[in-house]
Amino acid sequence: MNIPSQDPLAQLRDIHTPPPIDFWPLAPGWWLLIVLSLSVLVILFYSLRRYRRRNAFKRVATQQVQQLSQQHSDDSLYIQQLNRLLKQTALAVNPRQDIAALHGDAWLHFLDQHSSKNTQAFSDGVGQVLGHGPYQATVASVDRPALNQLVSLWIKQQSAKRLQA
Repeated sequence: MNIPSQDPLAQLRDIHTPPPIDFWPLAPGWWLLIVLSLSVLVILFYSLRRYRRRNAFKRVATQQVQQLSQQHSDDSLYIQQLNRLLKQTALAVNPRQDIAALHGDAWLHFLDQHSSKNTQAFSDGVGQVLGHGPYQATVASVDRPALNQLVSLWIKQQSAKRLQA
């Protein structure tokens, strides 16, 4: 009998591990997750863009309210321009035939009805000057900060019913 002179454990080979799993190609579940995530991002982007477009008139009108107060020192001209801005804003949201002919108390009643709080701030409050003020040569004292706040709040409460391009 021949006895090997070497240690039998020395003849064993090292354990070979399998190669690491590659990152690429991705499994089908990851592809599905990527497609769904991109779809959600695209939908959110276009929804936000559409929302901003539909409400751009609010941002512009609110800025113009502040500018009107600073530009016009004459209260009569200020009231005329503020009333014009309110009409333009109302026309952006409502059908023309409902708005164009309104003036005086009917106009104030419309403004009160289309306020989300449904108050009488235009008919009985500080906004009362918008009913007949634009048609008078001189206007009594006008509380500009309160009127600006009321008009800005009314503008912010309006919602665009049709898409504006």
